[in-house]
Amino acid sequence: MVIFGGVTSPSVDIFTNPAATNDVQVFDIVSLNWYKPSITAAAGSTIPLPQKFVPCVGFSTGEMFVLMANTNYNAANNIAVLDLMQQTWQEITTVFPPLDFPIGVTLTDVNDILYRYAGLAVNLQGNQAQAIEGLLYSLDSKTLVWTSRANGPPLAYHTACYLSKFDVIAVFGGQGIDFQPQDVLSTYSVSQGIWNQVDQPVSNKPSARFGHTAVCKADQMIIFGGGSVSSNGIVLSDDSLWLLIATSATSFTWSQPVTYGTKGPAARLGHSAVLFENRMLVFGGIGGDNDTSVYELDTITWTWYLLATNVTNPSTPTSIAPSSSSSNTAITAGSIPVSAASQGSKTIASALFGTAGLLFIAVVLFTACHYRRKNRKLRSDNDEMSKIDSALDGNSNDTSLPPRSREVILTLPITALSE
Repeated sequence: MVIFGGVTSPSVDIFTNPAATNDVQVFDIVSLNWYKPSITAAAGSTIPLPQKFVPCVGFSTGEMFVLMANTNYNAANNIAVLDLMQQTWQEITTVFPPLDFPIGVTLTDVNDILYRYAGLAVNLQGNQAQAIEGLLYSLDSKTLVWTSRANGPPLAYHTACYLSKFDVIAVFGGQGIDFQPQDVLSTYSVSQGIWNQVDQPVSNKPSARFGHTAVCKADQMIIFGGGSVSSNGIVLSDDSLWLLIATSATSFTWSQPVTYGTKGPAARLGHSAVLFENRMLVFGGIGGDNDTSVYELDTITWTWYLLATNVTNPSTPTSIAPSSSSSNTAITAGSIPVSAASQGSKTIASALFGTAGLLFIAVVLFTACHYRRKNRKLRSDNDEMSKIDSALDGNSNDTSLPPRSREVILTLPITALSE
């Protein structure tokens, strides 16, 4: 899991204050350790400026595309690429780029074509402006050519992910043009290039929200978290899961799965939830008592697991040595141990404010990306497997719960996350 950028202090107004970071942090889902890699700029490039509310997408090559908002570049340079194997940042030049730099925007991978949708216009320093957009563009990740597509409803801080079985991008929630949270479900047909607003029931659906997350399988979308605003500030929605099942490109049904196991993450918004095979990982966000734990949801048995509890001082992790070999080669490094025992979440305010030079604890917002390796190497060390399974399965002593699915743990020294 690769974490880039975000706001690291709960004491600032995350929407109007330009404070952010450009740190890159890594959580190894096999060893359950955090790392801080030594990222440098490739020749002729610079490390990106601090970013927040920006999306990114990873590829099987080990490259991560980040859509810039806070930038001194011209519009043609609004994509930065992090090479996870070489551990370098590179500025790339795109063709026919959009001229705006939105935040609260989504970037969805559809067979190596990236669809950038909607968002809130900002200036070159990444500060919020008062204009919510509904613009849709696609970027060919190989030719680096942008193409303008049919515009959808104006939204910001919404979610969008790809339902491959029906070749549609599903969009839910977000702030509308009046800055109010929405509960609308829309789809964009990739093959036909048209939008459709889905008829939904009055009840038995997620409430209006923004800042939530969505992950998609071939015909399913899982919604978690989010919130709304009131005169008293941000109101968190709930800590429940919502499952959208598609039976066609225009027919959908909402339900709320019953979950098991360790108590899952508390209600929050601005977090990240990402899907790796059948495992959804959740981290960060506003709410949850400044919770910096890493959670895993088995989306087959709907069982929560606590992978790593709060870390009191992740500010000086051991650097990862850059790798000069292919994307199938493991990256080795020292680590800061992270407990995987079922201690439950705890408040870390004292550690947060008492730690000098705190670089990482992303208790407010962050951007994360996910890529799937096409050629994965299976772990053959049974002792290591047993140790990991024991740590994961030890989160609950309730024998009535369904057993954790025994998928093979893969040798993935770095697993980047996506929306």
